[in-house]
Amino acid sequence: MGSIADFRTRYAEFDDVADARLSVYISDASSECSTRAWGVYWLRGVLSLAAHLLALSQLQGEAMASQGAIGLIGLGAGGAASMTTGRESISYAGPRLASRTDLSPGDALLTATAYGQEHLRLKQRLFLGPVVI
Repeated sequence: MGSIADFRTRYAEFDDVADARLSVYISDASSECSTRAWGVYWLRGVLSLAAHLLALSQLQGEAMASQGAIGLIGLGAGGAASMTTGRESISYAGPRLASRTDLSPGDALLTATAYGQEHLRLKQRLFLGPVVI
């Protein structure tokens, strides 16, 4: 599993997040990235996915704290052009998430953060072999 030190080195913007919370996200991301499939990209894949999940969680928390809103529910299905929480606002550039027909719903949600986009970029470099249906 990727370490908290590895995460903090790569993503210093999360320095204020407690180690215990980082550990949960790194563990979650590790369970979604097979070392066999990801090979040399495994650590970067785990850390970028953990950062993505953490960023989404923080956005959700900020939305709920400032407006009592449900937050990002539906982001992957319908897309959000922008969100305002208190004095801060975030806008998503590019196509709406739902319009990305070339991506699965789970992969489309990765486009919501720069960390998820990095994870998706790495994931697209992998050769996972033929899929039997």
